[in-house]
Amino acid sequence: RPVSELVRPSYRAIAPYTSNREPVRIDLSDNRNQLGPAPSAAAALSAGLEQMAHYPSHYSARLKDKIADYLGVRAEHVVTGCGSDDVLDSAVRAFAAEGESITFSEPTFAMIPHLAVTNALSARPLAFDAARGWDIDAEALLAERAKITYVCSPNNPTGTLASPDAIERVIAGAEGLVILDDAYAEFHDVSYARRATEESSLLVVRTFSKAFGLAGMRIGYGIGSPELVAEIEKSRGPYKVGVLSERAACAPLEHEL
Repeated sequence: RPVSELVRPSYRAIAPYTSNREPVRIDLSDNRNQLGPAPSAAAALSAGLEQMAHYPSHYSARLKDKIADYLGVRAEHVVTGCGSDDVLDSAVRAFAAEGESITFSEPTFAMIPHLAVTNALSARPLAFDAARGWDIDAEALLAERAKITYVCSPNNPTGTLASPDAIERVIAGAEGLVILDDAYAEFHDVSYARRATEESSLLVVRTFSKAFGLAGMRIGYGIGSPELVAEIEKSRGPYKVGVLSERAACAPLEHEL
């Protein structure tokens, strides 16, 4: 039988992900650190080349410890992955079954509708609240009663912040998992990392690709309750953060922040 008959019908129409976009005057979807990685990260990469022949630790224990110190949380509140995409995918796969829904404000991170289809979910995009400065429409998001509610703040690609009040309403009222994508956390002064340790249904997702200048190393992480993190790690599987990636990520956390 041809592959087209074997592949899942809802999956068949997916095009491979591409970052090619129509050019615009201001594009806030990438936001890499133009200064590059920290000198300590570059030094750690060079010094660690001999370890390339070894498998990394199963769940990046050393990196989780350093991230926990950086955020003021405990290591059991941290899950790492091959970029924040991997953490998002693992969370979606762990907490939403086929046919359940994920809701989000549109436009947002391009991987979210892609992850909805690859995980056989129903994507429920909603408009931003233009009357409130392009804030998320908390009531509309909650009305979807989705298994997963995704909020990106600062939002990719608009750069707009969701108001604390709207975020709090979503956290308090959502019936399923709330994912707060905080990839640009270091570019603003509001953090929900510690809050995620207090809520059983909140996952905050971050990355080393932006402020840390390590996009090519593919290192992301999430913060949540230990129970939440344990379920995501089951979905994530072992060995997702390589030896050199872990060294590079740990270095600036140890020496420069």
